[in-house]
Amino acid sequence: KEGRLGEVEALYVQMAAHRPQHADSHFNIGLVRTSMGDLDGAIAALDTALRLPAGMPHHSFYYQQLGMVKCKKAERSNDHVLWDEGLRGLTRAVQADPLN
Repeated sequence: KEGRLGEVEALYVQMAAHRPQHADSHFNIGLVRTSMGDLDGAIAALDTALRLPAGMPHHSFYYQQLGMVKCKKAERSNDHVLWDEGLRGLTRAVQADPLN
């Protein structure tokens, strides 16, 4: 499984390099890295996705995923600041799309 995820990650990284303004590529990198356990890499990719232009419905998913990853990392490290950041991300996801 890990090897296949690495292949998928490499493909999304290539897509992002080819179209660096394509927010969904960065979001997908974040999803794959989360699955691989690379939470720092996931946070970096998701932060990039949020800085790029995308439709508002997408931002809800971006904030949701970023919030969940930060909470997961905070749980592992007992980092209260990161917990707060994660919860703020989840709150922003609900604000962006209450039906998500």
